[in-house]
Amino acid sequence: MINSIKDVTIVMNNNIFSLLTVMYTCLLLIAIPVLIIYLIIKLSRKNRHNNYQNQSPDYQQRLNKEHEKSIQQIHEQPLPMQDNKINRPQQLQQIQYYQQKDLLTPRELKFYANLRNIAQTYNLSIICKIRLADIVEPNPNLNRKAWYSAFGKITQKHIDFALTDPNDMKIICLIELDDTTHYKKDRIERDVFVNDIFNQVGIKLIRTWGELDEINSFVQCSLTKYRR
Repeated sequence: MINSIKDVTIVMNNNIFSLLTVMYTCLLLIAIPVLIIYLIIKLSRKNRHNNYQNQSPDYQQRLNKEHEKSIQQIHEQPLPMQDNKINRPQQLQQIQYYQQKDLLTPRELKFYANLRNIAQTYNLSIICKIRLADIVEPNPNLNRKAWYSAFGKITQKHIDFALTDPNDMKIICLIELDDTTHYKKDRIERDVFVNDIFNQVGIKLIRTWGELDEINSFVQCSLTKYRR
């Protein structure tokens, strides 16, 4: 009985050993080709990298010249044109946000023509639509916040006309051509603000509905003192 058990044990051990041997052989048969393929791919990539680094200087220079030539051709290509206008996105072509307008209204143009007589008589220049910010500026001694606040109040306002000396562009007087819009509350507040500014800086501002008598008298008197 004991001998039979020993025989069975020996047989089982032999079978297990044989099974392990077969499994190990199968693993080797799978692993070896995979390892070979991996080494081939890695070697191929390394060779390509070395070949790229070892390319001759002439080849590199030729590549650089071809690259520069391509860039130059792109810059030299004319912009696409359509009806003598540069192509723009369709949305911008369909929507026109701006259009040209006349610098002076018909009433302002008529007054300008009459004002030219005074300007020619006293050899003065006429300037139209001047920003307040081009005539006055905030006190530089103000702190930063106060300076920008004061500047913001004059950037969007303008004066209709200015008479200046053509030699040094010194302002002789400023002229506002008033109309019925100046009776509105916001315009009244704006006019008071502008009047106060020019009173502070000592520049004469004449308001008129088109009359020239006050302008002529002031210019004549001012130039008598100014051109002595």
